[in-house]
Amino acid sequence: VIVGAMELKWLAALLLLLLSLASGVQVIAGEMQNAKIKKPIDWICITTAGGVDVAGGAVNQSLQGSPCSKHSESTVWIGYLGAIIAIVLFGSNFVPVKKYDTGDGIFFQWMLCIGIWLVGLAVNMFRYQPPFFYPTLLGGALWTTGNLMVVPIIKTIGLTMGLTVWGVTNMLSGWFSGMFILNQRESLACSPLNYGGVAAVIVSIIVLAFVKSEGKAVTRKPSDNGRISNESTALLSGQTDSLEGSLRNRVIQGSTDRLTFSPSTGQQCSSPSPEEEDADYSWVDRLGVWPKRAFGFTLSLISGVFYGFLFLPIQFMKLCNDSSHSSSDIDYLFGMYSGILITSTFYFGLYSACKLNRPKVYPRVILPGLISGVMWGIAMLGWFLANQHLSLGISFPIVTAGPGFVSSAWGIFVFGEIKGWLNRSLYFIAFTISLCGLVMDGLSRCTVNC
Repeated sequence: VIVGAMELKWLAALLLLLLSLASGVQVIAGEMQNAKIKKPIDWICITTAGGVDVAGGAVNQSLQGSPCSKHSESTVWIGYLGAIIAIVLFGSNFVPVKKYDTGDGIFFQWMLCIGIWLVGLAVNMFRYQPPFFYPTLLGGALWTTGNLMVVPIIKTIGLTMGLTVWGVTNMLSGWFSGMFILNQRESLACSPLNYGGVAAVIVSIIVLAFVKSEGKAVTRKPSDNGRISNESTALLSGQTDSLEGSLRNRVIQGSTDRLTFSPSTGQQCSSPSPEEEDADYSWVDRLGVWPKRAFGFTLSLISGVFYGFLFLPIQFMKLCNDSSHSSSDIDYLFGMYSGILITSTFYFGLYSACKLNRPKVYPRVILPGLISGVMWGIAMLGWFLANQHLSLGISFPIVTAGPGFVSSAWGIFVFGEIKGWLNRSLYFIAFTISLCGLVMDGLSRCTVNC
């Protein structure tokens, strides 16, 4: 009887859900019949219309007026300030987890995403809870999925090559989406100067990828039966809006950092067995040299594209010139952060299922992971402001290039991990090239006409 009652409740709930969906589809269909659908953006605007913008953003006028008008120039400093905040925090947000083992990164990413979502919740309350639009969830899903690829990328082609490929692809994808998909070329007074700046940033990313560190990381081979050995790795350099900072900097604290559970009793085990330690090695480790490189290179390209296109759903929403869609980027921030948390939770659940409900949990990384997520969330808020006041074509080269130098500066001046005249020379050469490129991008907006 109890089972039958539960089934009836679930059937009733499912029926109500189907009815509500049918009602929503009917309303949307009626609106689409009354409107002329000429391009995909029209469909997005119609299906998300109906919300009232109570967050202070008036009728969307993002496409009206000159990008170099007096009003636009009076607020451009907000964009540069946001870019500086993003650069500093993206380059520093993995410092809190530097001394902790993050394992395969799945649990750490979940903690990171919870911290990110908390920042989004605070911003949403500060903005008086603007309407929630479903397309913004896609941006968060893109970032989380791209971030999840970092571990197999490092396993297949290494950090240096992976960082270079996804860093350049990330920057080019974001720059391309702003300049050509969203057609923000009108915001530039000198396009050749912008193109030259982008080329300089690409060169600086490639040079920075060759900066090595003398820090020690802990690795393990399957033949070691759980034993560990040290080898040199690069520390705290490169694109830091992904998991590579924590992965390259981890220091194994011992088996007490990880909770494992007996499959039969559910009780916590004192330490993992050698067989469990070797379970970290997946099918990726058994690939041949060339298949492994091809797989890692492909994942790096996909990850970079996902990073680069994460702002597109928000920018498409801003193209809707009506009173239902805000002209302020940060009114869509909570939606993207919710997408990050939802997708990360889904992946962690899938990971737990694949591990037969025995996920690797690292208690000591919980608080550092949350702090890292809060720092990342504030950094992304700064990037949102940079996008709004500078455009994607300018903000993307600046924000994607800057964090690598901040994180490398931590390694040089604080942790003393980047040593030797060659490494420091490469760092300052890359910094100089990148600085020239960033200045060119900044001047291309409205300062220099050509």
